[in-house]
Amino acid sequence: MKSRNVFIFLSVFTCVISADVDRELIVAECAQQNGLSEEDLEKWINYQKNSEEKFLCFMLCCHQKDRSLDMDGKWDQKFLSQHLNDMYLINNTLKTQVMECFANIPPIRTCLDMKLIEKCIPAMKIRNCPDEYGINQQDIGNFTKNPSEPSEKMLCYLKCSSENDDLIFEDGTLNMNFLKELIDRMDDMKEEEKNSVEECLSKVPPVKSCRDFLPFAKCVQNMNLF
Repeated sequence: MKSRNVFIFLSVFTCVISADVDRELIVAECAQQNGLSEEDLEKWINYQKNSEEKFLCFMLCCHQKDRSLDMDGKWDQKFLSQHLNDMYLINNTLKTQVMECFANIPPIRTCLDMKLIEKCIPAMKIRNCPDEYGINQQDIGNFTKNPSEPSEKMLCYLKCSSENDDLIFEDGTLNMNFLKELIDRMDDMKEEEKNSVEECLSKVPPVKSCRDFLPFAKCVQNMNLF
């Protein structure tokens, strides 16, 4: 299995912007300001960690502009908590540990200071699923429009991504404890809908091949996991 030790959180966290500001504008401004090309951003978003100073400065720029870092260089805990819930598949125990670590980071004032957040993020083995299966934004858009009939390569990509996110264990069984946590976070789902999803998942056989992923995908298609 092709994998690389990276900090998955860094790439996702960098480009997540508070709801009350223009995310795309901030990313574009900070990328231009620090000399990042579209190719640089694509690599960063796809979990290819890079500690070059221009990337660290890009991260700092984004967080200063979206106010997730306050004037004193401290992290906005409300922003961090919301981000961890909404944008990052993370279990509650790990979330608490990450929150506590960020609260104890010294003030972030320079580009190199951004390296301090690495100690708060657990190292994970992450496969670059889009590259591995040749998936592009158009493929993802087509799947979003018609999730009931995913292509073979899309199923492989989704299986890969779900393994990255610890939704599926190495033996193919589902991580039901984690999935139940994610279901509980779905505030827009009624209780009977949540129960229905859990019941559906309980009947999913081990996901050992790409085609095996289809029953799992059907169970969670209304949860916006992918």
